[in-house]
Amino acid sequence: MSFFFLLPRVQRCPGPLDLPIGFKVCFPMDLSSHIATAAGIFFLTFLLNLFFGYFRAKARKYSLKWFFCIHLPIPAIFAARIHSGLDYRYIPFFVLAAVLGQIFGGKLEI
Repeated sequence: MSFFFLLPRVQRCPGPLDLPIGFKVCFPMDLSSHIATAAGIFFLTFLLNLFFGYFRAKARKYSLKWFFCIHLPIPAIFAARIHSGLDYRYIPFFVLAAVLGQIFGGKLEI
């Protein structure tokens, strides 16, 4: 089951070349929606990388398992960002969340 049903779906306004025969009325996201969506994806990114960081710390360094623990969360984060309608300007925040999740997940002792 996908977790994307939890994220708000944003309708993008068509560009000048994308207009269909009839005009479509759409409203861009306001600032509070952007912040709430970005915070939700930041938290999702942190939690996902916390989980994978825990397993990365247990794997031998530079092994295939270690590589996958670092890189497997990236497509899910990319899909969440695209699905939510956030643009490329939010990527540094999600990279920060991913790095923090990997670091704190590696320090977990359960």
